[in-house]
Amino acid sequence: MVRCYDWEKNSLYVKDTYGNIFDIRLRGNKTIIRGNSGTGKSLLYSTLKYIKSSRNSEKFNRYDVDNIVLADEENIKDIGEYENKLIIVDRGDMVVTQEATKVINSDFGRNRYLIFARKSLGIELSPNYYATIVNHNKVFCLEYAFSIKGWF
Repeated sequence: MVRCYDWEKNSLYVKDTYGNIFDIRLRGNKTIIRGNSGTGKSLLYSTLKYIKSSRNSEKFNRYDVDNIVLADEENIKDIGEYENKLIIVDRGDMVVTQEATKVINSDFGRNRYLIFARKSLGIELSPNYYATIVNHNKVFCLEYAFSIKGWF
């Protein structure tokens, strides 16, 4: 079984049934992905959601997604209870509450976060941790806005 999220490499890799490949290399413990509609943010989230719900199907039983939490309106209040998980939030500007922002800001390595949002959420990050998702012939990866030493 292949683990979709590799904690040591801080990377997420999955291939969907349409041939899309998500090769997401994260920086640090918190990454915010911004971008217009149709860039692949929700496609990645939906793909992981499908894999999690179809774990017994032949197509996706090769993927281990146990260390990934998909946060939404229903379970965002529980994110402080997880440990050693990649917590992914789609539509963060509509899902992340003030309480969730406090939990994320005070989490210094217990979990990691990948948040898709269109606006600032009050999450304490340097510009080095903001990215956009780009599609290169069905291979989706992150492009970071900045890589400046000393910005943490």
